[in-house]
Amino acid sequence: MTERSKFLHLSQCQYIKDLLERYNHADYSPVGTPMDPGTKLTTEQAPSTPEEIEQMKTVPYIHAVGSLMYLAVAT
Repeated sequence: MTERSKFLHLSQCQYIKDLLERYNHADYSPVGTPMDPGTKLTTEQAPSTPEEIEQMKTVPYIHAVGSLMYLAVAT
């Protein structure tokens, strides 16, 4: 038995690709930090019109964040 045979290598590459496809981000380019860490979010940036609010209801943020948390924590 060689030393190499004692290791198990796992890759989540396909899972990541599937997530990007599921949430319509497959065409995005990778970046080190997608948002400036010093950015301050305000309530003025939140959806305020009925149209904006309805549009935001169609975005599956909770599912996307849950999928990313599973990837980061459980795998």
